[in-house]
Amino acid sequence: MKNVLKKVFGVFLVLLVFILASCKKDENLQKIKIIVPNGTPLVAVGDLLSNENYEFEVVSGADLLTAALVKKDYDVVIAPITASSKLYLLKGIEYKFAAVITTGNNYLVTKGSSDKISDVNGKKIMAYGMNNTPDIVMKAAFELNNITADIEYQSSVNDVVPFFVNSDSKYDYILTAEPTLTMLKLKYNLDLNVIDLQKELESEIEMIPQAGIFVLNNGKDKEIKNFLKDVKANIEFLNTNSDKYYEKVSNNHEYFTKLGEEVLEASLKTSNIKYYGAKENIETINKYYDLLNKYNKALLNGKTPDENFYY
Repeated sequence: MKNVLKKVFGVFLVLLVFILASCKKDENLQKIKIIVPNGTPLVAVGDLLSNENYEFEVVSGADLLTAALVKKDYDVVIAPITASSKLYLLKGIEYKFAAVITTGNNYLVTKGSSDKISDVNGKKIMAYGMNNTPDIVMKAAFELNNITADIEYQSSVNDVVPFFVNSDSKYDYILTAEPTLTMLKLKYNLDLNVIDLQKELESEIEMIPQAGIFVLNNGKDKEIKNFLKDVKANIEFLNTNSDKYYEKVSNNHEYFTKLGEEVLEASLKTSNIKYYGAKENIETINKYYDLLNKYNKALLNGKTPDENFYY
């Protein structure tokens, strides 16, 4: 009996040493600082905001993200791929492109009865993102389908909404994105017909990468890799458990409570929040750069980032 107890005690000690070593190892991990814009990029990392290993700053607009990429105040910057790529080509920023987390999120909607892109011909559209991804995706879809339209622009997707919700709106279509699209349906009770611009371009481009994760090589490689794994796992969860995601993130930031459970759950289905390792998908991402350079050479000066841009 004593021998059995000794063996059990020995196993217990081994397990205890292993657990303590693991805890000590975790304590040595450094907290990483992350800046992320609200919208679908924030949704993509929503459950990680409560993780004690990460310190998030949530911002609106692109200016603070651009400054962050230049100043190197953050270990991770989540930003539009166009802005980050442009800075790399112009200034040689030190951030590396680690992953794509949001893909094609561009939709034309109308209160009319048409959901065919051919019916857009000659119509009046209120759009946003002039000469950037939303606008370029729309124009590429129009060229592919021989469409001409009268297009006006606002600075952001939210600025487009007032021009559409009024009953006397003079615009036949608006260019929009999730979760604004779902808000128009549920909060404004609009009966909309939707043209998925990503599907219109399927024959031309496999993926439209929009927001990505950019990381610094600053001695926190283990922490960065853990973060990337956590983001990937979170995105897999939100796509397979959209009905449970609000419960996980609702207390993490006011953005989610303002959005509301119904809108968040419904919008996840068409937000195209997906995780792709950037280095593993260079060829596909380069096709996106080709699209940008075709429709707006000034955006990247007609260039494509080299392999040193990738993490």
